This record gives sequence, C-alpha cells and structure tokens, in this order.
Amino acid sequence: MECPDCSKVNWVVVREKVEIQTRFVDLGTGSPGRKKYTKNWRKEETKKERIIGVRCNSCDLILTDKHLEGREVGIKEIHATKGVLLENQAMNKFLE
Repeated sequence: MECPDCSKVNWVVVREKVEIQTRFVDLGTGSPGRKKYTKNWRKEETKKERIIGVRCNSCDLILTDKHLEGREVGIKEIHATKGVLLENQAMNKFLE
C-alpha cells in the first residue's frame, strides 16, 4: 500500500509508552544556587502503552480512515504484539 502523500511503502506502527524516572537531589538548606544530583536516574514505573496508529516513515503522515476511503484494503485492528490486521473493504460493503 502506497502512501497518499509521498507514494512510498515505508510504514511503521507508532506507540506511546510513558516511563516514570526519579533522581535524588540534595536541596540542603534551600539557599539559592544550582543543586547537583547525588545519584543516577532510576526507573520507577512504566505506564501502559498506547498505540497511536500507522505512520509513513518517509513523510511522517499518520494514516487515518480518510486516507483509506475508496481503497480495497483497510485497517481493522492494530495490535502491539500480533501486528496489523488488514481487511477487504469491498467485502464489507457487500455484507452490509
């Protein structure tokens, strides 16, 4: 499937994953000036990821339903580990 903007076939799935990290800092008595960190960054927690969508890796176009109108194939599901499930649009119109 070609990109509607750049006609390339370089697609990637984009996800957002939030990671909370902490680092110690000694504020002392609260006097003015730069306070240095005392230890390295530590991972505290990773929040649940969220799939944003399919993006063209060449021109950064996020693929939407509007871009897929009139095409034979559409995206039915994007799963983080299983992959992208494509469906035949013509078959859906026939079944309606």
